[in-house]
Amino acid sequence: MKAFILAAGFGTRMGELTADRPKPMLPVGGYPMLLYALFRVLRWGLDEAIINLHYRAGAIEEALRDFPHFPIRFSHEKDILGTAGGIARVCGTLLDRDETILVLNPDTVLIPDPDDRPPASLDPEADSLLYLAPKEPGKQEMGFRFTTGTDRIAMDPTAEYFYIGVGLLRMSLLANVEPDVACGLGPFWQQASLAGRLRGRQFLGKHFDCGTREAYLAVKDRDLIPAYEKDKWHNFISWRTW
Repeated sequence: MKAFILAAGFGTRMGELTADRPKPMLPVGGYPMLLYALFRVLRWGLDEAIINLHYRAGAIEEALRDFPHFPIRFSHEKDILGTAGGIARVCGTLLDRDETILVLNPDTVLIPDPDDRPPASLDPEADSLLYLAPKEPGKQEMGFRFTTGTDRIAMDPTAEYFYIGVGLLRMSLLANVEPDVACGLGPFWQQASLAGRLRGRQFLGKHFDCGTREAYLAVKDRDLIPAYEKDKWHNFISWRTW
């Protein structure tokens, strides 16, 4: 399975912090947050990563030059295409039209439980599987609810769970996205939900939101790698000086 890492955005919610670098290159614990997503790709045993780029793309390309752990391919977007548009852009080139991928937002740092490891494939009766967590009081994220007794989920603004930025996606769900048209994944999740083909799983580990300036500043100086992964993390980052 391949990973698609969403890294094309302007990072406007970060204010002046992204004036000279893309958001995935902001440091957390002394290392670009993008590295945490790539570390997770490695630890979960995926084959390669595709990263879409737009704003200050060269900073990411330079940082990952000579990356040794698995193949990385870049998708350069002349105009920002959104989550669904960015993924659909490489359908038929970097991705097959019928394959399943892992989608990762690098502005969430994941410290998963062993049971959070993504399945090797999707249920044949599903088009997407989203990892969810309970909303914190006052948070305004789009809500999701589980259908009683199943792993089927539905979008519901008032529901108690939210999408944490990692999930599986069957590429065929985006078959009708027109080339280079900007669009998000929300309408396609809704489509899958109405067809009974949207699945959810509660994320059992820890997740650290770095998507807003306030959230990022709260964690940027923390060492988030747990003790049991320290050696593997240091081996992972050792191919260059940071």
